[in-house]
Amino acid sequence: MTGKIGAGKTLFGCHRAMQVFGYGGHVTSNIVFLEEGCRKYLAYRGRSFDFAAQYQYHDFEEEPNFMLKARKGTKSNPTLVLIDEAHLYYPSGRSQHYDVAFELLNKFISQSRKFHIDIYLITQDESLLYHRLKTQAEHRYHCIDMRKKSYGWLGTPPGAGLKWVEKDTKSDLVMKEGETQLDKRLFGCFDTFQKYDKFTRELQANLPTHDLLPNTFSEGLIPGLIRRGRRFLFP
Repeated sequence: MTGKIGAGKTLFGCHRAMQVFGYGGHVTSNIVFLEEGCRKYLAYRGRSFDFAAQYQYHDFEEEPNFMLKARKGTKSNPTLVLIDEAHLYYPSGRSQHYDVAFELLNKFISQSRKFHIDIYLITQDESLLYHRLKTQAEHRYHCIDMRKKSYGWLGTPPGAGLKWVEKDTKSDLVMKEGETQLDKRLFGCFDTFQKYDKFTRELQANLPTHDLLPNTFSEGLIPGLIRRGRRFLFP
């Protein structure tokens, strides 16, 4: 998934994780999910889950190969690997550490179907999805462009590679194709402040309360920042 800061990428990823939690599946992610918030949201949806057993957090800077530690899923209940700020794996002038991580990411994507693992990539760098991963991951992923508020398959048809729609389309946990409105209760399910906590809080203290941060910040200066209460960019 690609789009600018504030477009709802991480929120959409959180929605996908809630689907997996609700079905009893496992999520491995570098997003900090909050146990109490997730529990309240799922209870509102009539579901329960085991936070310790179903969620595994990893920091990609400390563990750049964290996706390799994801549990194997099953055909009926695949595991979700949710990678926020995936462009940080993109080795554009960064150290060899990121080159290695990016190659691991591509290798993992190419083998994910064998282990029943769905991968969800969130990034502000559209070139990562449209060009690098498109060529290196054998075209097997689904791209959602938040700027166009539309989604379409790139490469192979639905069911191959990365996907986001549950097979059980009757469930109220599913965001069906064509829907763009997300439940704002999802904001209580995750925290994107932890990783950039000190810097982002200092930054916000000196910023006017605009709905959106200046575009210059979207170039990676404060990736992952979502301000609670910001205007929600869906119709």
